Amino acid sequence: IGRKVYLTEAGREFLPYAVRSISEAQEGMQKLWDMRKVYRGELRIGVVYSLSPLLVACASRFSQTYPDIMLRLFHFSSISELADRVHDHRIDFALSYKPSPLSPLIDTMELMSVSLCLIVKSDSPLAVLHEVSLRVVSELSLVLLENAMYLRKMIEKLAMDNGITLQPKAEVNNSNLSLQMVRTGKWCSISLQKTVIQFPDLIAIPIKEAHNSLVMSLLWLKNGYQKTAAQEMMRLIKENVEKDGIL
Repeated sequence: IGRKVYLTEAGREFLPYAVRSISEAQEGMQKLWDMRKVYRGELRIGVVYSLSPLLVACASRFSQTYPDIMLRLFHFSSISELADRVHDHRIDFALSYKPSPLSPLIDTMELMSVSLCLIVKSDSPLAVLHEVSLRVVSELSLVLLENAMYLRKMIEKLAMDNGITLQPKAEVNNSNLSLQMVRTGKWCSISLQKTVIQFPDLIAIPIKEAHNSLVMSLLWLKNGYQKTAAQEMMRLIKENVEKDGIL
């Protein structure tokens, strides 16, 4: 009891080869199943918070066609962490925003461009606006994601490009937490329009200077075998976006 197991130096050197061998064996078995049109196993998908409603809708349709495939869905607050999971082959693909810079080992399919919005409570005096300037936003009591997160970096880049300094009153490491704080009516936030889809008491107001701020994309490992299930799920996602033009 209480004992710990550690890898030796030789073990640490061998570990990447062992992980790669297991992964390649699993890919080989998956390829055989696909050739025989035996659709089973699991499909691992990562998603950022704001795009989870789209993934859930497509997952429902997918499971009706492929009931024997286990879906494993993972939510991430950080786009860079999501890209790392793709890179390390810990998920089959990701529904995310295109990271910059993008690893040369990751392939991407761009789906549509989306814009940053000011998020306010529905009874806020600002809720009647159809658009708001970044200067007005900078004067509000803001709660933003912490500096290390990709969305915050994009927000800061937008502000810098327009000569604006943002001074948030609070920082959080989770998008849902920031929305809960906005719901109190004490704060506003900057996020994407579809983050408020599950909160009827929140309003997303487009920021004038922020058109096409991010690119919604599918990410997967370049040159790896892409199982039939992954191809089908990505087709459903792309079809959904093209049909509706929105989430």
